[in-house]
Amino acid sequence: GFFWGCSNYNRDGDPCKATFPDDRGKPGKAKAPIAKSTDYPCPACGKGYLQRRAGKKPGTYWWGCNAYPACKHTAPDNDGKPGVWGDKPASGQASSKPATGKSSGKPGTGTQTANNRRGSSTALSGGGYRCPDCGGELVQRSGSKGVFWGCKNYPKCKHTEPDAHGEPRFAATE
Repeated sequence: GFFWGCSNYNRDGDPCKATFPDDRGKPGKAKAPIAKSTDYPCPACGKGYLQRRAGKKPGTYWWGCNAYPACKHTAPDNDGKPGVWGDKPASGQASSKPATGKSSGKPGTGTQTANNRRGSSTALSGGGYRCPDCGGELVQRSGSKGVFWGCKNYPKCKHTEPDAHGEPRFAATE
């Protein structure tokens, strides 16, 4: 998003690195600096340390390696300590990221595959739908305009089909 920065940011000698979030067109309150901790070495790179960060939603946190961007390792917050993606959150804290690319269980989210009720031209042996362009699998997705079906090989294949009551609505090809 937008932010405010000091005009002396690139000044030689003593640059000013101050930045402020945008608050309706004016500089907002500066965010509290992130406390540097050496309590949790990064398990991915071994050079950096995991630092607790504030999540997008108020009251949520996650952990990231301070060697970013060289190391992009992240971990969920588990009662103020780094957890492992896929662990159950401690004391009712909502997990901010699923353990796998599987569905969250909500209809129209993730990559759910429906049973095939179409002819063999769109059938997959696993019971899903075949992409008519590349032969890949069509999976149910949720977008800004609602639920649709898209090829699992996206971005290489950009084929989509509209949703018709939990199944892709293939255009008649006769």
